[in-house]
Amino acid sequence: FAHTNTEVTDYKRYLDLKTAISGVSYKYKDVTYTREYFVSYPDRALVIRLDADTDGALSFTLRPTIPYKQSYKAFKGDNITKSGTVTSSVKSGVGEIELAGNMGFYGVDFLGIYRIYASGGKVIASTANHSYKDTDGTEITDTDGTISVEGARSAYIVVTLGTDYELSSDVFTSPEADKPTKKTTLEDTRVKVYGYMSAIE
Repeated sequence: FAHTNTEVTDYKRYLDLKTAISGVSYKYKDVTYTREYFVSYPDRALVIRLDADTDGALSFTLRPTIPYKQSYKAFKGDNITKSGTVTSSVKSGVGEIELAGNMGFYGVDFLGIYRIYASGGKVIASTANHSYKDTDGTEITDTDGTISVEGARSAYIVVTLGTDYELSSDVFTSPEADKPTKKTTLEDTRVKVYGYMSAIE
């Protein structure tokens, strides 16, 4: 958000147990900003509402990253690293980031979709490639997908996630050595996660 902490006043955090909405509000340069969060298990979605009480005052950048992908958090052969890409786009004024990859230790594919709906202002997508050296000196090229919102009044961010791991009762009832791993494919996961998003819209 590029808000300087020292200039923030009237900071409040809250949780409403009747509506299951948690939030933060504060004042910055005479503008009151509000962030509210709601998670729906049946819809498989996290919804974030960002709001400013002044037209054009809301600007921010959404930049999700893949945890433990960075070279400084892993070493060669540890099997805990994750791989994947983070790409972004804007279609009909709606921003979208797709975060997709694989968890090395279990070999499980994962996918996350972030959609950004802004009221007023501009929605801008940026996907850049950057390179870094792994701990063994190997050069790795990575993607960094971001969505920036500039000069809006409010925005909604909707997040849906999924993996190709299919949970079943056998996981809990089988002996440790016989526990099954039921997997589909990343493309099946993509269909599933985009289906969650379509159902919300």
